[in-house]
Amino acid sequence: MPWASVQALAHAGAAFGSHTQAHQILTSIPFHDVQSELGDSRQALQSRLSKPCHLFAYPNGNCSQEVRVLVAQAGYQLAFTVEEGVWTRDADPLLIPRLNIS
Repeated sequence: MPWASVQALAHAGAAFGSHTQAHQILTSIPFHDVQSELGDSRQALQSRLSKPCHLFAYPNGNCSQEVRVLVAQAGYQLAFTVEEGVWTRDADPLLIPRLNIS
């Protein structure tokens, strides 16, 4: 989607989250690269949209405890996996499951 469309939707109230810069599987790259992927993509969204980016979706849903910690350190408040389940108030906000609706 072109940045102009993203900016228009954000201005209209849509929320956008990060999904990394290059869609690398975060559990298979060095931690330094994970930090770059998380930080650079978040910074790009914040810069282009002039608003904070608090949402993240793990590429392919792949996550580990170490990656989850880096997501928290990068400043994300909510992060989505592809694990099936329902998000409850007791669930980890950086490991939000999804309910597949087809």
